[in-house]
Amino acid sequence: MVQFNTVYQLKTINEMLAQVGSVDAEVVEHARKAMLFFENERNDKDSEDVLLIGIERLLKLYFGQSEDRLIGIEHWHIPNEEIPEFLWLRKSINEKLLHCSGYSCALFLITGLRESILGNNVNWTKRHNQQFKDTKEWIESYVVSRTPSQQMLNLLII
Repeated sequence: MVQFNTVYQLKTINEMLAQVGSVDAEVVEHARKAMLFFENERNDKDSEDVLLIGIERLLKLYFGQSEDRLIGIEHWHIPNEEIPEFLWLRKSINEKLLHCSGYSCALFLITGLRESILGNNVNWTKRHNQQFKDTKEWIESYVVSRTPSQQMLNLLII
């Protein structure tokens, strides 16, 4: 199985944002080179803070400062210590969707779901995979039910 470390997640987010963001190809290439440098210099155990800072910098690079954005962008990182329960997820999703309301287009990025499901375990099992799939489907259906029909919301779960 692929190791979902911080650099891998940042590279994935960078490539997705490069497709939807309106930026120069040169800027995208600089971001890729920065990721390569970070990959060579990073510790084996990156903290959650590194991921959060990296995502915020990528969002700023591709969409500008939060007050200047024409689309609603919300990032939610599920803490590793949390056990994903639907009641807790519902509350957090409602808060994040509220921040995206009022925009005709929005991007809702969720990270950390896989790590929170894995918890303190070392190996990813079929049970974990099924729980991830079920939770992801529940999140998708809940977000769809809470999104106004006139709003175009892109949901990315990494």
